[in-house]
Amino acid sequence: MYIEIASAAYDGDQEVFKKHFAKAIGNDMLGEKVKVVQISMAKLIHRIPLSYSRSVDKVREHLLAKADTDVKQFLLAENPLQFINPDNLKLQLKAC
Repeated sequence: MYIEIASAAYDGDQEVFKKHFAKAIGNDMLGEKVKVVQISMAKLIHRIPLSYSRSVDKVREHLLAKADTDVKQFLLAENPLQFINPDNLKLQLKAC
């Protein structure tokens, strides 16, 4: 719930987000173990540009270093698992 409120604050007034929510996310939610919360944080952090806030950058680096691939996929600019490349597909016919 807190991440959703922080996301709405970022959409509404970025300075309020930077002063209140970014610092709290960086300090209090850095060691969050619930994967759904980590994914919500990753989705929010992906929208925030680099060097916008040191606290957000700290959380981004922590998630990239220690999180599972389920969480990391939401932090990547271009997710290689998101789209199927047709050049990598091969068709093999089997004789019955």
